[in-house]
Amino acid sequence: MDYQEILVKEYIAYLESKDRFIERSFMINRFYMVLVLLLFIAMFWFAEHSLMPFSPLVVSCAIAGMVMSLMWVLNQDSYAYLIK
Repeated sequence: MDYQEILVKEYIAYLESKDRFIERSFMINRFYMVLVLLLFIAMFWFAEHSLMPFSPLVVSCAIAGMVMSLMWVLNQDSYAYLIK
């Protein structure tokens, strides 16, 4: 093999690994979107069926949603770093 063939094969391997990272990033996005959406729906359901204005379930869903959103941003930041 000459130098150009080796270089082309390395570039192909690089592109394939980059595509896998991008695909995983999209899968993680979907996962977090579904979880945050479920927490959002649960929070409003608990608020509607609660006698208190700020029930512990509503507050815990809101805190869990904020934590999930923070984890989502950190995860996407790490994938963006890996892709670059």
